[in-house]
Amino acid sequence: MASGIGKSATVSLSGHNQTLDTLNHIVATIAGRGGCDKCGRIALLRVEYVVDPPADLAKQGVISFQTEGF
Repeated sequence: MASGIGKSATVSLSGHNQTLDTLNHIVATIAGRGGCDKCGRIALLRVEYVVDPPADLAKQGVISFQTEGF
């Protein structure tokens, strides 16, 4: 990365029909789009599990809920 600007991608997945094969395919696709499918660079993969929203927010169509610091 000569420009000094890092690349990143974030995806949110549906919890329905999620398999390891699907997750592996998604990671491979993202790595390829970032030009790192064969670049030899170290990639940091962070998996975060989202939690169901409180009932009052779920009724308003919220599908996941995360907070930090409150």
